[in-house]
Amino acid sequence: MILIVYLDPLLIFINDCVAFVTVHCWDYRRFVVNKSNVPKTAELEFTTSKICNNFSNFSSWHYRSKLLPQIYPDDSTAVGVEEEVLIKGCTVLSSVAF
Repeated sequence: MILIVYLDPLLIFINDCVAFVTVHCWDYRRFVVNKSNVPKTAELEFTTSKICNNFSNFSSWHYRSKLLPQIYPDDSTAVGVEEEVLIKGCTVLSSVAF
């Protein structure tokens, strides 16, 4: 998986801060990302990379749960996300867990 690195120095600094898994860093990261117009798909890749590094990173899981319905909306499912995306995500992430 290719992680897109943005040259915005503040965002690069925050990337390092979220390694400490603090909620405050994640909140600030979302603020900076919104102001920097970073694509949501890039943020989804970022959360996936953080989960792959630390499966217990619940802040990444939470952020991912908010991004998926925005990127892959589907009102016909209970969670509001395309079923194929959920299945693919479970397959990829289950390989990380085990």
